[in-house]
Order: sequence, then C-alpha cells, then structure tokens
Amino acid sequence: MAGSALRFRRRGPPASPPATPARPVAPRRAFNPLAAGVLLAVAALSLKNAWAADDAYITFRSVEQLLAGHGPRWNPHERAQVFTHPLWFLLVSVARALLRDMYLAALATSLAFVLATVWRLRRFFVTEAAWLLAVGALLSSKAFVDYTVSGLESPLSTFLVATFLTLLGSPAEAADVPRKATRLTLAFGLALTCRHDLATLLAAPWAWWMFCHREAPRAALLRATIVGLSPFLAWTLFSVVYYGFPFPNTAYAKLAHGLPHGVMWAQGIRYFRDSLQLDPLTLPVVCAGLVAGASRRDAVGRSVAAGIACNLLYVLYIGGDFMSGRFFTAALVASLWPIGQLRLLAARAKVAGASAAALLVGYNLANPNVPCRRSFSDASTIAILPSSGIADEFRWYYHGSSVLAWARAAPGEPFPQHPFSSFGRRFAGSEMGLTITPNIGYFAYFARLDQIVIDDFGIADPFVARLPIVGRSLRPGHMIHEIPSRYSASLRSGRNEITDPAQRALYDDVQLATRASLFSPERWRAILRLNLRPRPALAEGSSPAPPALH
Repeated sequence: MAGSALRFRRRGPPASPPATPARPVAPRRAFNPLAAGVLLAVAALSLKNAWAADDAYITFRSVEQLLAGHGPRWNPHERAQVFTHPLWFLLVSVARALLRDMYLAALATSLAFVLATVWRLRRFFVTEAAWLLAVGALLSSKAFVDYTVSGLESPLSTFLVATFLTLLGSPAEAADVPRKATRLTLAFGLALTCRHDLATLLAAPWAWWMFCHREAPRAALLRATIVGLSPFLAWTLFSVVYYGFPFPNTAYAKLAHGLPHGVMWAQGIRYFRDSLQLDPLTLPVVCAGLVAGASRRDAVGRSVAAGIACNLLYVLYIGGDFMSGRFFTAALVASLWPIGQLRLLAARAKVAGASAAALLVGYNLANPNVPCRRSFSDASTIAILPSSGIADEFRWYYHGSSVLAWARAAPGEPFPQHPFSSFGRRFAGSEMGLTITPNIGYFAYFARLDQIVIDDFGIADPFVARLPIVGRSLRPGHMIHEIPSRYSASLRSGRNEITDPAQRALYDDVQLATRASLFSPERWRAILRLNLRPRPALAEGSSPAPPALH
C-alpha cells in the first residue's frame, strides 16, 4: 500500500494525503444535554476521588518560591529544577496566583483538563454511543481516575495526547498541510514540555506524518517544525541557562543510576504485574488499542501502535515507577484512538456496543476497587507497601487530602492532613536551617522557603543526584544516594568540607552551575564538565537487589 501511495504521489499531488486514514470522520457535534450529563458525571466522580499526592507538593514548593520572587527553584541557596513537568508547573503557578490556595488551584486546573480530555475524545468516535463507552472505560480505570485529579501532571498529559491524536486523524487537503503540520508539531512540542518521556508515545506518529508529507514545500515544513517545537526549545534553552542542565534534576536522580539493565527490566515486569492485579482494566485496554492500531492497513494507525509499544517498552526499561499505574494513563488515552477507528464499531455498532457495555458493567460490579464504588470512609484505603516497592499512592494519601477533608479542615491547620505536613510545620517553627529527610513533598511545602530541605534520593539536590546509589534500596524513584558525611557541614559553613577528592571536585562544579552568576565563564565551564560527566556507578560494596524496604 505504501508503494502504491508513493507511485500515485509522483503523478501529481493527491487530493487527500495518503497518511490520513480512510475512515468515517467524527462529526463536530454541538454541545447537547447528553454531553452535559457526561461532563457532569465525570466532574462528580473526579471530585469524589480527588486527592493531592505528596510528590505534587514537591512541585508546589517551587511554585511558592516562584511567587515569592525567588525564581523557579527548590532551596533558597541554589537553582534546581525539581519538577518533571515545566508546562504543568507554569499552569499551576498561574492558578495559584489567581486563586491564592494551592490545593484549590491544583484541583481546578486538574478538573479543567480532565473535562477537556473527555470532550476532546468525542472526536475519536463516529457515534455518541462509542464515546460513552470510552468514557465509561476511563472512569473504570483506577490509573486514570487516581492520577488525573492528584495534583500531578497526568490530566495535562492526557489532554495533550488526545489533542495530538485528534489532529493526527483529521483530514487535510494538500494546501492545508503546512498549517496542519504546525498544529500537530505544536501539540507534540507542548507534550514534550509537559513531560520529556511523552516522546516515546508521540514521536513515531509525528515523524511518520511528517515523512508522508515530505513533498510539501520544505520551507513550510521546516517553519512548522520550528514554530511547533518553539515552546519546548524555549524551555530547554531556559533550563540550560538558568539551571545548567537540559533535563530536570529528577531525571538525573532516578535514571542515571548505573544499575544493570536486567535489574530494571525485572522491576519493570513487577510494575506491569502490579497494575494487572490492582487495575485489571487499564493494561488490557492499552493492549487492545495496540493490536487495533497494528492491524490497520493505513500507516498512521500502525504508527500510533508503534508509539504505544515504544511507550510500554520505555516503562519496562526504566523499571516502571513507585506509583502504581501512573505511567499507563497517557498510553490508555492513546489506545482509544485506534479502537475508535475499528470498522466493527461502525458496521456492527449495536452488537459491539452492547457487548462492550455489558463487559464494562460486569467489571464494575465484580471489582470493589473501581473508582465509582470507593467511598470517603472506606477503611480499605489504609495501604500496606508491598515488597515490590510499588505503592498504591491513592490509598496512602487520600484520607488526608480529599475534597471532603479540605472542606472540613479548620482554618490555620496544615492541609493536606498528614504527619509529614505537621512535621514540616514544626520544622518551620524551629531555628534549624537545614535538614535531610526522605519524604520532601508535604514536609518541605510547610517548611519555610528560606530553609534547606535535602533528600537522600537526590530528587531535590543536584549534587546528591549525581552521587553513586547504595544498593540496599532499589525502589523506583527512591534510590538512596551515598551522601558524604561533611556535606551538611559544607552547606552550613558555605565552604567545601568534603574530603573525597572526586566528590569535592563534583561539589565545586555543582556550586558553580547552580549558584554562580548566570553568564560567568567559570560557571559555563563547570556546566560543560557536568553535562559530559559519565553517570555514577553503584557505591562501593553495593550490589543490585530487589527493593529492600526500610
């Protein structure tokens, strides 16, 4: 088929690009009572299950630093990007400035993008019934509901994925190719600005679409690429100039660990298995979308399937995450696009729709952990951390950070209601200027902005992130780094008191990169050395092992 398309293209410009799937196009439906009812149901279920993750408050401390005039940093003494999602950070910063309440700002921003995602999905399907089934599947997915209103960037990620795929599947005449290329690349660039790893999901369909339209004027395609990627390129340039590094500090802390690939693949398998146990719907739907896309005759459908496959392989490769199911939400939304193009849905709409609806209802009746059946007072939300190190974060933090808990919170009390919040408030009232603690979200948010908070996972500290990890704990995202004994003393005194020569030199370079004047020559030489530095190996005496929880 690809060969015939290329031969046809040589005879003259086609009326419709060959990369556009031959399928019925979903009509632009007006807002109607049915759509209003669906959005109200989505909003109600989202608010019922809304919570605030401890990791979200890592971003929120940087928001407070920015609004206090200190810049987008974590600690007062250095420039460090502790958030993985720059675009989400900027949006919640604006919402926080307008609403003056961090929890409310995150809740409102998350809910807006959840509803926008559901509305955007309407364009995936030819019939309203198919759209309703897709929404039902999303609302039955623990991963989707848990993380779309959690203070994390998931709702923005899923919205950008849905927007990209809507643009990808829309028909374009030859004259409209440059404009569509700009829009498609802009959606791709914004997704990268939200999370770098969304490239694993969207790069394949984007690259294939651009390749299939390579006979359009090259200057127009180049201009579309530059304009579309400009938000991502602008942030990367800012990140290098301001922070000294192109990637967030979390990437260096979590991914540059030096562990054998086999260890991480094994942990990735545990992550998939955990999702199937706690959330039996999400991965099967993702796999169904993968098969539906791969079985299509058009190249666009296969490129979407390739993107889903690359994303799943990436999750396996990095060992998954410590948050159960979190890294499957974007792939779940992407999988609905090829499912929506199945001819079966159009040819046998009633039979397919009735079968899918029956399966969905049966799943919700048989599974007590689906989002629609969880209650505010459910005692089962008390969580136990399994040996895999993969946590059901919703169950850990929901009770103290739900909308009901927020509405009932007394004025002046730290919210979310959690011991970490109380510890942070207590630290803020002390005369201590520095502490090292493993859990830095709630804790650091309620600490003073002029206090230094460091974690031995290296998430918030660019020096610690580049130190070797200790093999006794290999929990994803929680790998303990070997902190020198004189590091705290160095921070307190302002002098480099580290004794190990290699670590001493590393600390000097990190100091220059994160504290020196932005355009000093010494700083840029240090930045070059740090970015060309090989990743650290395991600490001496450590051996890779399954997660050991302490």
